[in-house]
Amino acid sequence: MPKTKGLTPKQAKFVKGIVEGKTQAEAYIEAYDTKGHLPTVEAEASKTTNKPQVKQAIVEAMTRKGITEDAIAQVIHDGLNATKIVTSPTEPDKEVADHPTRHKFLETTLKVVGATDTKEPGSINNFGNMVISKGDKYSD
Repeated sequence: MPKTKGLTPKQAKFVKGIVEGKTQAEAYIEAYDTKGHLPTVEAEASKTTNKPQVKQAIVEAMTRKGITEDAIAQVIHDGLNATKIVTSPTEPDKEVADHPTRHKFLETTLKVVGATDTKEPGSINNFGNMVISKGDKYSD
């Protein structure tokens, strides 16, 4: 169970859900026992996640589980450099780039850093750049 210092019981349950791997919306629905309209639930879940005490509790709980920024970066690095062994009856086995896996990790990485955001024009993406038009993946 995550540390609950400064958290309400519902916030603590929300943090527990996030650390267990639930989406923000799933954790919010479970913690706040709501059946609201999904966009509303997602917005409220995002607000809850961004509260300083909740954000800190999530970081602390994930760190206790060994999920650190360095660990995540290493997994992403490994995925972006994934290889596979190709076998042939006539040639020796050889290691080659695993492009489908690399592509999936690239998509995930771009989502994590905000390069594939669909935020509203005028908002700021995770790179700190202003979104020019909705769905503009590489706006400056």
